[in-house]
Formats: sequence, C-alpha cells, structure tokens
Amino acid sequence: MRFKPSNPNSTARQPRRRQTLLCALLLLALAASACLKATKPTLPKVFPAPQQLAPKNKPPLIIIPGILGTELVNQKTKLRLWPELFPDDRDALLLPIASVNLRENRDDIVAARVIEQADLGKLVPQIGVYAGLLQALENYAGYKRGDIDNPASDGGSDTFYLFAYDWRRDNVEAAQALAGKIANLKAKLRQPELRFDVIAHSMGGLIARYYAMYGGRDVLSDQTQEPDWAGARHLNRLVLIGTPNAGSFDAFRTLLQGYSVTEANHTRVALFRGLHQRMIFTVPSVYQLLPRNTGARFFNAKLERLPIDLFDVETWRQQQWSAAFDPETQANERKGLAKNQGLAAGETAAQELAERRAHYLAAVLARARAFQHALDARSNTLINLPLHLIGGDCEPTITGAFLIKENGIPKTLFWPNNALGNRQARRRAIDQIFLPGDGRVTRQSLFGLTLEPEASEPFLRAMKATPQQTLFNCDVHGDLPLNLIIQNNLLTVLLGNRY
Repeated sequence: MRFKPSNPNSTARQPRRRQTLLCALLLLALAASACLKATKPTLPKVFPAPQQLAPKNKPPLIIIPGILGTELVNQKTKLRLWPELFPDDRDALLLPIASVNLRENRDDIVAARVIEQADLGKLVPQIGVYAGLLQALENYAGYKRGDIDNPASDGGSDTFYLFAYDWRRDNVEAAQALAGKIANLKAKLRQPELRFDVIAHSMGGLIARYYAMYGGRDVLSDQTQEPDWAGARHLNRLVLIGTPNAGSFDAFRTLLQGYSVTEANHTRVALFRGLHQRMIFTVPSVYQLLPRNTGARFFNAKLERLPIDLFDVETWRQQQWSAAFDPETQANERKGLAKNQGLAAGETAAQELAERRAHYLAAVLARARAFQHALDARSNTLINLPLHLIGGDCEPTITGAFLIKENGIPKTLFWPNNALGNRQARRRAIDQIFLPGDGRVTRQSLFGLTLEPEASEPFLRAMKATPQQTLFNCDVHGDLPLNLIIQNNLLTVLLGNRY
C-alpha cells in the first residue's frame, strides 16, 4: 500500500468559476443523498422488538476478548492494575521470569472481568471496549447476560457468557481455563450435550482455536501434535474477529517498543504508552502472537530480503532486541542497581538479571514456536464446526522492518529513514512492509496466509473448514466489535437469517 501525498497544485490550473460551480453541485448532491441514505445500519430498525421477534432457544454464547481485554487486579490488595493509564507502580504487571517452566512464574494478579468500558483517567475520556457488542446482543438479538461460574437454570439458551482470563500468561493456560468453564457450565445446567457458539476477538480467537483442536490438553511438548478436536465437540460455531491466525508483526514491534494506547503507523506516543518494554518482555502470550517466519519481512538498507528466525534467541541477541539485549535498558538498570546496592553488588545483580532474561527468552520463544505448530497441525479427524471470519482491510498494517547498522550498532527500523535512500526509495520501502489490514492484523493473517507459496493456508487446512462467511470492513483492530456494520452482520449470523 503506497502512502502517496496529494498534490496541492493539481487543480490550480482550473478556472476558478468552474471549480466553484462543481463544488456547489457536489454539496447539493451530498445534501440530497444524506436525507435518503444512511451510512451505517440503524440496529433498532433492523432488529425491532427482539423479545417478540428474535428466534428462541438460540445456543448459548461465549465471548472471548482479545489481549488486554480483561481487567487485572491484585487479589491481595484488591487494587486494579489494568486498565490503568497512569499506574502508581509501572512494574506491577511484570510476570516473574525465574523459571523456564512458564507455569511456575506466578504472582498475586488475577483476571477480574471482561472490560466493557475503559476509564483511563481524567485526561482521557472513557472508551468503549466490548460494551457496544454486549448491548447489541441484549437489545436487538434476544440474549440475556449470564454468569459463567453460576449460570441460571435457563442459561442453556438465549444467554451470553463472558470469559475473562489473565492475558499475560501462556495461551494454553487460557484454553485450559476455558475448557474448565465450559465443563462447569454443562454440569451446572445438567445438559451434557449442550454446544456453545463462540465469538472471539483478536488473540481470543487463538485461544478458541486451540481449545477446539485439543480441549484442555497441553500438547506443546509433544513430538507429534495431532488434533483430536476434543473441544470442537462442545462448540456449535466459531466466529473469529480480527484474529491473527498467521501472527501479527505488531506484536514484535510491541516487544521492542512497548504498547501504546494511541499510536500511528510509525510512531508511538510516549505519553500514552500503557505498557512498557520491560513489562511486555515477561508476557508469554505476546510471543505467541509473533508472525510465522514466512510472514515476517525483514530487509537490509538495500531493500534486500533477509532470512530471520524470529524464534531463535541468538537472533535476538545479535540484533539487540527486547529488554534481554537492549543496551540502553541494561545500562539504565545497571545504574539503578549500582545506586541502590553499591557498585559491585549492583554489577553482579545486573549480570544475573541479564542471564535470567536470556534463559527466559529462549524458553518463551521455543514455546511460542510450539504453540504455532500446534495450531497449524494437520488432522485426519472429521469435524463439523462452522467458521466465520470478520476483519478489517482498510488500514495500512505493518508486516516487516529494516535491519541496518549505525556505527557498527544494529538498528531496527519500523519506518524508513535516510539510511534507506532518497524519498523515492523510502516510498518503495514503505510499500514493502505495509499491507491492508486493521492496523494490527493483516487481511492475509486473518485467513492464516503468510504470502509464501510453500506455507499457504495452514490455518484453513488445520481447521478443515472453509469459512461459511467472511466479512471485511473499514475499522481499526480494537473497534471491530463496536462497528455497527459488523454487529449487523454478526447478529444476522447468530439469528440464523430468521429475523
């Protein structure tokens, strides 16, 4: 996708009178059409009187949010740690990294609830997260809200449940927690044959897919990862919204730069950087969002493609990536430790921390690779799990970076600078690393495509299904569940075209 600046002088040669006349006619046409044509669906008119008209006995629905979509609290202090734009303790969300067995790295933080509205502080207005989607289900589709831990006696139909999980942790742990919640619901409702519809946003779609393929098993250490579709037997249909089925390069950028609540395609606004680099480094789920090696695009200063293994810790060491090998991060920490512990003790503590991070990084990259292999594994088992894909393809979405050296020091650029040549060369560079998507997930990744012929369609092969419906719209990743056109189509799917 080319970012081409407009030419402000393109109409300068036109007669001013003709230009004025054309503008007037255009305004009149727009004004007339505005009276007759709406730009977005009016859900109350499309789905009137849901209690009377919506079909009854719809399968129960489970909604799985994406990464960052669950509120996190300290279970001891009851303090909310996320969402929090200006936290008192910026390191409160760091996961321990003492063990290379990721399950052993525990803290006092737990998932509280799915975030419906996010109040990020006095300077930033409250923003919608999933509230709009939930309101649409209640107001226009005849669903009622249910408690996933304590369902009502009639919760086996026309009910939606919210699955909250600690999005920092390994996605297999989340899939196992989902398996437990579904088993609990079926037991308490006394309906062993009950099947659920699932709407999963972003990373939540990977959790849903893993559960469908393996149920509550952890297969990442297995030599052969053949799906038995244990979870799919409990599902009626699967709707994936903005799910990075071939990974997201934005996850890699986040590991190097931290996560920003507000961002442009090539800059991150420091004022609103919600999660810093050292915190993101400790989060296993982010590594599991990395793009497949065949999908990540790395180039040198001559725009030549570079073979890079994103899941090899030595690659990260050579390129000085992440908090494990970033010289600036290490220097700042060394100064802080020396100030607090003394020069000798501080230097020893800094070396120990660097070694611990390197071991942890190797372990978390290996598990991320295994997670991707598990999702891409083929199976001879026949399943019937209707699949629906929803995404965005109007936003330039990053898929690569430029690896250069300045004074012998490796640099990673997510936006071309003068080192890549003149203006024309930089434009070509932009075309190389941006593709249509929703700003975080490309159109190709939603389909599981990596743009490499030898690695095409692993996702669809693994799911053994052609999507029954695919919908693309123009919205950014986080706002896809709030988009009225998407909600309109989603409700139509859930109601079975009978409304």
